[in-house]
Amino acid sequence: MMKNLIILLLLINFPAQSQSNFDYKWNGKKLPIDTLYSFDKIKDYLISEGRKIQVINFWYSHCAPCISEIPALNKLVEDSTLDEVGFISISYENKEESLSFVERYNFRFRNHHLNQDVINQNRLTISYPTTLN
Repeated sequence: MMKNLIILLLLINFPAQSQSNFDYKWNGKKLPIDTLYSFDKIKDYLISEGRKIQVINFWYSHCAPCISEIPALNKLVEDSTLDEVGFISISYENKEESLSFVERYNFRFRNHHLNQDVINQNRLTISYPTTLN
């Protein structure tokens, strides 16, 4: 029970840590996009069909802060005992860059692709990394 409480507190505070200098309009709100594209071609992901709580991380492979936060994000996945929490990563990079990054750093979030224009037009991130729920 205590472990679940700690995880929930981390989830609530993670967006503030990643976007502390910005007024991030999507924090705690439904994103204006619903479909995320998967490189594994098994199935594209609909956010609305997912879990009750989504931890979403925007990153790119040459971002030093993105790389440095992976151990903490992986620990969050590892320690989560709540079935209703989903962990999603989103990158604008191509398939080779994304899959290489995920493999190299053993990033445990579900990896998805979103076109950079969609990210920019909807102002989904102001800086990298961005982590929200």
